[in-house]
Amino acid sequence: MTLKTLMASDLSMFYNTDEFADSITYTPAGEAGISTAGIIDHGALAESQGSDALGAVATLRVQVSEVATAAQGDTVAIGSDTWEVLWAEKTEDNLEWICDISKR
Repeated sequence: MTLKTLMASDLSMFYNTDEFADSITYTPAGEAGISTAGIIDHGALAESQGSDALGAVATLRVQVSEVATAAQGDTVAIGSDTWEVLWAEKTEDNLEWICDISKR
């Protein structure tokens, strides 16, 4: 078993909705929604990557194995709220997407 395989296996604990993750629907622009788990850090007041605007944003992490592509303009449904992806980047190990999202 490789280190990358072990790391991917360890992610399953964090993406368990009984532990750290929430159920979300990630919708790439122009495509069907993907029901999956995401780790959300709510309530950050920060400047989003690639934006000059300050505002209330959240940070979302999703597994690349569940969401193949993530990009600005995609949407994320968390409960009854819809959020828009402002910025997305893969982690160095290519196992997760880290996205800045803003409530619509």
